[in-house]
Amino acid sequence: LISIPLFTLYSFGEEFGWRGYLLPLWAASLGKWPAYILIGLIWAPWHLPLIWQNKIAEGSVKPQPKSLAKYLLFVILMSAVLGESYLLSGSIAIPIILHALTNAFPCLPNGKNDHAIFRRVLPDL
Repeated sequence: LISIPLFTLYSFGEEFGWRGYLLPLWAASLGKWPAYILIGLIWAPWHLPLIWQNKIAEGSVKPQPKSLAKYLLFVILMSAVLGESYLLSGSIAIPIILHALTNAFPCLPNGKNDHAIFRRVLPDL
């Protein structure tokens, strides 16, 4: 449970930038769905260094293209969920909390950040 406050701090910076700053600008000029997709397309590579760092630690550095495609789809969908939560609530706190819970959820069962749920969804990533 201690991971939730830590992930909330990590999520603050991302959500402030992606949803708090960029989403209103792009949604006003492009519409909300194109903005969600574009933010997701930028947000996915943002996390790739961390993914590769974890793969190197496991002794594997060869993510599969199919898993990368599933990961990209997942991030775009999360961009839409978090963006919609921000636009509907008018509060950046909601996507911050949702983002933090998404990051912390894999830590809850065993107390380690092993992202077990993501390993089931994206086993080759």
